[in-house]
Amino acid sequence: MVLTRTAARQLVTLATVAGLALGCGSDDSPDPGDADPATTSASPSPTESPTPSAQPATGARLPGPTFTARAPRGWSVREGGSSQALSTLYAADEEADGNVTGFLSIADGSAFLYEPLARLARQRVRWPAYQKRPKILETVYVDSVEMYHVAGAVGRGNHVIDLGAIVGKNLVEIHIESDARTPEELQAVLDSILATWRWR
Repeated sequence: MVLTRTAARQLVTLATVAGLALGCGSDDSPDPGDADPATTSASPSPTESPTPSAQPATGARLPGPTFTARAPRGWSVREGGSSQALSTLYAADEEADGNVTGFLSIADGSAFLYEPLARLARQRVRWPAYQKRPKILETVYVDSVEMYHVAGAVGRGNHVIDLGAIVGKNLVEIHIESDARTPEELQAVLDSILATWRWR
């Protein structure tokens, strides 16, 4: 089922709540269903993202407290929520009838606890909104900053890619989701955004 506008608003709310929850920390007890980033990829070291062939996105600006980037052309960009601690932006690829076929949220706000990337990734995998758990993949670099990398099917036909890191004093999380694109197509969309990404 294609995401609706209502679903997009709900996802924005969840992204905000999840960002705050990560900033406050959570139980880090071992979980048999969680994989360690070092064992989920054959690559021996973090990889650079986006791919060298990625075409930079040319849509509206995505200005955050710690970064600047651009959304894909034609995607509508809105501010999903803000507070003194957290700013959330989101962009949606909407069809004429209001159906959302692609969804991006970026949470950028104060990190209350400075968690290691592996712990942040495990917390993201356990996000309650996911019906299925995505996989923890090898970390990637976005404009020279290492970020955790989580991706996979999460239920209801949706595929997600999550990236995150603590940059300076801020926790920055990138979430992109679609049930209308293949995983490869969704990765290409994310790569186009990351090709424009610069930290302030």
